[in-house]
Amino acid sequence: MHDVDQNVAPLEAVIETGRVNNNMRVGTDGNGLNDAEERNVFGGVAAAGDGNIIEIYGQNGAVGRCTNIVIAGNYFGVAVDGATRFTNSMLIVDHFTRTVSGVRSDCQFGSDFDGVSDDIEANVIFMNNPFGVIFSDPSVAIVPGFCNLTAEGTLSLRGNKLVNNNLLPFSYGNASSSQLINFTNYESAVMDLTTGPIIPTLNATSTYPHLIGTFAMGTGGFTNIIIDVYQLDQEGWNNGKTIAGAQNWPELTDGASYTNGFAQGSKYLGSRVVPNTGNFNIDISGMDLGPGQVTVTANYSADPVGTHKGRVHTSNFSMPIYVIPDGAESVG
Repeated sequence: MHDVDQNVAPLEAVIETGRVNNNMRVGTDGNGLNDAEERNVFGGVAAAGDGNIIEIYGQNGAVGRCTNIVIAGNYFGVAVDGATRFTNSMLIVDHFTRTVSGVRSDCQFGSDFDGVSDDIEANVIFMNNPFGVIFSDPSVAIVPGFCNLTAEGTLSLRGNKLVNNNLLPFSYGNASSSQLINFTNYESAVMDLTTGPIIPTLNATSTYPHLIGTFAMGTGGFTNIIIDVYQLDQEGWNNGKTIAGAQNWPELTDGASYTNGFAQGSKYLGSRVVPNTGNFNIDISGMDLGPGQVTVTANYSADPVGTHKGRVHTSNFSMPIYVIPDGAESVG
């Protein structure tokens, strides 16, 4: 329930592993036995020698592949009461997606939605707090990414509670568009999993109970498509707008008529399986939309839906929309 005193115990990283990193689990294994007790709490980390909380480094040939990594059920930047927030601003995971000896790395960050302990497997992540103090001058602020995600591996990011992080899982904004270009122009290996840019879009005319949007079709065997629906984290959205607007980020603003923020989901609402056609029109009746906006991710699975530790790659979150109430012409 307290911050780590860096003067007493300076950190290199909270967890640091190297050379052989496959089959690593941080948190719960989601097997239905003592899953809640297997979770970890990562407190306030505002400074670390390697600039991250969990560092995975130095792959050692074929035996050092980053495969079968699970990070699930943990609390980052918030105490177990789910309310007490720590002073923190740090990259969460460094260098865990890559290809070694022709094998693509993979990580399950959150739930695999196999029907066992799905809610417990979700990570709870509150970052960059207090925002106005740490980033007092938004014109020069550098907000840490979520992880150093390259496109050489797959990352399943599902069911988590995400508050005030940077863009995720791929932090494609850096005020120069270079990261966005690398993310969407298929220079990197993971882009062979989709037929186009991997960020889904939502139709602003979506009227309850329908949520309409588009996504890049899956390929390379990753053709089972699941749309995850979330309530938008308004804090990350607003703070992202502040940063992107002050720095005129071409990835998130046109510098005149609009500025987008850091889209992420503060509450997981549900999932819908859709055909691999690039378009969806899903029924969201029964979901707790709340009073604000919604955002989605597209999940590309190479295994049947509900597979334990299934092979899944998750897109970034869509730009959010207000769902128009049934019978209304507009909202928000």
